Amino acid sequence: MKKLNIRNVSMMGVLIALDIVATRFLGFSALTIRISFGSVFIILAGLWFGPVEGALVGGIADTLGCLIAGTGFYPPLMISPIVLGILIGLGRPWFLKKVGIARLGILIGGSYMMTTLFIASWALSMLYGSPYLALVASRIPQYLVNATVCTLISYVIYKSAVTRVATGSFQAG
Repeated sequence: MKKLNIRNVSMMGVLIALDIVATRFLGFSALTIRISFGSVFIILAGLWFGPVEGALVGGIADTLGCLIAGTGFYPPLMISPIVLGILIGLGRPWFLKKVGIARLGILIGGSYMMTTLFIASWALSMLYGSPYLALVASRIPQYLVNATVCTLISYVIYKSAVTRVATGSFQAG
């Protein structure tokens, strides 16, 4: 866990706000299917800060997003974004050994498979009483679209931020 200073907490707050907007207002949802790129901001929190901060951003963004959008809050569904932040944060050292879109794709694809495909499907099967395996099968296209889009967007933002920090053109305050 990185030191929680004002700059890091502020950045995490921005990532939470961006996640809420991207997930709740710019995405598409229909019962058990959601196409959005809000998870990009949980992914970035895990990459930039680590697993604890990634989990915090995921959990807080999901909770506040449910309350703000009025979609109802179901605690087992909150496990998925929390675990996503943890997995990305744990995979951070491996990704940083050789930063590349393929490595990020593997990290996001595996993390998304565990969270979106398996954990979220489990929570939705409990919520709606649907068969688990049928939900997993129906959510595979969503998984493929979200994992691909989130990988591309995350990579572009990550590389842009790293380049700006390295060149000194990205400075606080």
